[in-house]
Amino acid sequence: MNEGKLKKKKRTIQMHFDINLLSKSNKDKSASAKNIVCNKCHMSYVPHIQADSQLHDKFHQRSFEGLNIPYNTIKTFDNYETATDIFHKKDGKEYEFKIIEINPKNYKECNLGKEYIEICNTELNAPNDTSKWLHGSNFGKMFVLISISKHRTNSFGNSTRAVGFVSLERITKGKWMVLESSKIVPNQEIPLVIGISRIYVSKNWRGFGLGMDLLNVLPDNSVYGMTLKKSQIGWSQPSESGSRLAHKFSSFKHKSGKTLIPVYVEE
Repeated sequence: MNEGKLKKKKRTIQMHFDINLLSKSNKDKSASAKNIVCNKCHMSYVPHIQADSQLHDKFHQRSFEGLNIPYNTIKTFDNYETATDIFHKKDGKEYEFKIIEINPKNYKECNLGKEYIEICNTELNAPNDTSKWLHGSNFGKMFVLISISKHRTNSFGNSTRAVGFVSLERITKGKWMVLESSKIVPNQEIPLVIGISRIYVSKNWRGFGLGMDLLNVLPDNSVYGMTLKKSQIGWSQPSESGSRLAHKFSSFKHKSGKTLIPVYVEE
């Protein structure tokens, strides 16, 4: 009988997994990949993804300070020489602005306009506008407000920036809206010529009265050869701040005591 060494029997060890720990780990991973919405600029992004976070940082800055544009680029805008000059004083400093009409045949100007509208729509959670201003003055216009102040102190230095805009579309009719209730007056139709699709001022530039500056150029510059009455300019679904501007710019006091503003529906 052959005697050999007895093989040692391998000991079996039972592994125990902490299900709660695994579940927590998966939840952590899920949470890290979850979209959040910035409560200031309203952009949705994933903070733990570097590219997404950087994109948010860039958008956030533009949302607050406006779009940075080299001054030499601004001077090449086709309507720079005929732009409306605006001056404001605040905290003992003078600020200079220009309101420039965007030329739809200039792709640089159009790209600026489209980028700015995207920022506006993101903040307001609004759908895309009709962009009729891209098709020429017979369909609409866009005016951009540029800050060229040498006294503006911020992290971006003294660079020129687009800090506000208004986009328009040609329309023919609208309705009265009761400002206090946001309800449309039934069974009435009013003639309109121009509709305000979007009006927007970047956050850090609010408080100068720039929204009214943009509106004040519209009667004489919206339709060639015509000076419009304010009652011929309608509003498309004005936001809370837009309603305040509408109240100042083109409201009408009805004999009932209600305040009416002209509105229209974007097609």
